Amino acid sequence: PYGYLRDGVFHAYVFDYQGNVMAVVAGNNVVQTNLYYPDGLPMNTSTGTTANAFKYTAKELSLFRGLPVYDFTARHTLPQLGNRFRVMDPFCESYADLSPYSFCGGDPVNKTDKTGMIIEKASIKTWYINKVCISLKYNDLIKNINSNTESGIRVQNLRNTLKWMSRLEKSDLRVGLNPSNKGVGNITPTSLSSIIINYDGTVSNFVHEVTHGKQILNEELMINESEGEFGITLRDINDEVEAYQAQYSYDPESFSVVSSYDEITGDLLRRIEVNGAMIYSNFAEENITLESMRAADNESMRHILDRKNEIDINQKALNHLDDIINYLQGNR
Repeated sequence: PYGYLRDGVFHAYVFDYQGNVMAVVAGNNVVQTNLYYPDGLPMNTSTGTTANAFKYTAKELSLFRGLPVYDFTARHTLPQLGNRFRVMDPFCESYADLSPYSFCGGDPVNKTDKTGMIIEKASIKTWYINKVCISLKYNDLIKNINSNTESGIRVQNLRNTLKWMSRLEKSDLRVGLNPSNKGVGNITPTSLSSIIINYDGTVSNFVHEVTHGKQILNEELMINESEGEFGITLRDINDEVEAYQAQYSYDPESFSVVSSYDEITGDLLRRIEVNGAMIYSNFAEENITLESMRAADNESMRHILDRKNEIDINQKALNHLDDIINYLQGNR
């Protein structure tokens, strides 16, 4: 994804905000530059000493019956014909108002479609701007770290946030961003494998909600479906404690109800009032995960089987008792 090796020299890609390959650099030499029309068709390409076929959104450009096509994994696009897909969108039922052949809903400047299956609801630029901000904060904390235990914990939490962001990028969970949410940040599942992260536009709130995205990926939270509606289950107070700790690690002032990291506890969160409601008061105390639910189910099944065995044994004893009574009555 970052380049290729040719004749013993690594050729590195230079990307823009959408992930388009704008140039190829080998050592100190620029060996290819690219410009694109909004639909991805190369406007101008210098081949230099090497010909690189990976261009728009880093997808491979080839020819199909004389027409340039991009390979978007699930489908191919035809940029010369307005960047339409050659086949229907496999998730077209989720976009009933759009043509199943349209690319990025007709808005390729602000949206991307890395797999050919789903429109990314937020520009990838927003995701990476937040990631850069977190990286800068992490580097700043590393430079100024001291013997204070809290600063070390904050560094570790930001490192974990960056790690989980990278895992989310590579996962099958499709993530969209809504950075203009006016209320409390939250995760909105749009299917069993896609979510929208709603946050207030600040990096600290983004860190909080990305932590919940990590919890979904790690099966600490789970997306469920009931009568066509999608929701989040397995919530417990520990999920929120972790999210607020991550938020505090980025910016302590963003969670001003505490003066130190150690004050972020489940008991504290249960007392927090948001818009007149104690939104965390009913959250479970125990740490609920899909693994713990499976363990509980297994324990329940074992209890049921033990009870069944007990009933079977008692039934056999009763049958045997009947035989004994009949024998005794016959020998009177």
